[in-house]
Amino acid sequence: FIKGNDMALINDTTLRDGEQAPYVSFTLEEKLLIAQLLYESGADELEVGIPAMGSKEQEELKEILSLDLPIQIMSWNRATMEDLESSLKCGVKAVDLSIPVSQILIDVKFKGKIDKLLKNLEDVV
Repeated sequence: FIKGNDMALINDTTLRDGEQAPYVSFTLEEKLLIAQLLYESGADELEVGIPAMGSKEQEELKEILSLDLPIQIMSWNRATMEDLESSLKCGVKAVDLSIPVSQILIDVKFKGKIDKLLKNLEDVV
């Protein structure tokens, strides 16, 4: 959602996508500081992790949520019930759901069956 007369919404993915860069791995303390600084810098939303990756990621997401920043904190998920359930257990109020859009990935992940992809997404939403 866009607040007031704002023309743009800043959704920062540093704490998720930033760690996908080679040789980048933030400590919990760094993640907490980065989240605080992103909020102070004006970010409207933070995408902070992928809970389906496991318990360490889930615990760190809960720690970031415990900062109680007055902005949206969300997680990234494949459009599967397992991913969604992992996120909801952490206490997030919003999630990003990802589905493949290239035919190559649809072929690999869904055997080319777009109807299966869409049904999967519908079930999760």
